[in-house]
Amino acid sequence: KQQLLAAIPQQGYLITGAVRIQLSPSGRPIPFNSMLAFNKQGDIVTQYDKSHLVPFGEYIPLSQYFPNWIKPITNTITNFQAGLGPHSLKIADIPPFGTLICYEIIFPAQIVDKNNRPQWIINLTNDGWYGDSAGPHQHLVSTIMRAVEEGLTTVRVANNGISAVINPLGQIIAFMPLNHIGILDVQLPQKLSIATPYGTYGNIIPLSMMILLLIIAICFSVSTYYSLFLNPKK
Repeated sequence: KQQLLAAIPQQGYLITGAVRIQLSPSGRPIPFNSMLAFNKQGDIVTQYDKSHLVPFGEYIPLSQYFPNWIKPITNTITNFQAGLGPHSLKIADIPPFGTLICYEIIFPAQIVDKNNRPQWIINLTNDGWYGDSAGPHQHLVSTIMRAVEEGLTTVRVANNGISAVINPLGQIIAFMPLNHIGILDVQLPQKLSIATPYGTYGNIIPLSMMILLLIIAICFSVSTYYSLFLNPKK
């Protein structure tokens, strides 16, 4: 902890991922995959618990219904507790931000608190288990899509890269390649003056387009069937 504190500027903060343990009323330890923000004194000023957990990686689905003889096997995987979902966080005079851990960034319309929208987003991740595959690059592309959809600057911090700062228009304004160590010192871009349509209405927009296309397809099919088989002039 002392090494971490030494890296924090006097008036700054350290935002990092960590396993957080909370005791249940019965005294049982409950683990969370969390983001913790420390000040220079080592105090936790805010935190976020991951809500979209990885099946079979962070928990076993429906494990409570398994027979007793197989439950010891499921205990080899840490059963993390899910958080409460996206919400905006505030630290001192820093603009309010939302936090997403790892692959939470891939879920459209599920990354910010709609009732209390943040001004920017932090995505903490460790893509080391992808290796040198296409995985980290695909993860970055998903992050760019979320930034454009919500119209929010997104700061992607990956332990082994790819780290990037993406403005609300989806442009990468700072970048650290895969398997590189370094520092990005970037001023956050201004947020958009108005919310994006997707940020306001979410998946209602693509759903409405799908319904519209379905109606057009049905009308075209009926018109074609009538002209070919039911037209009395033929």
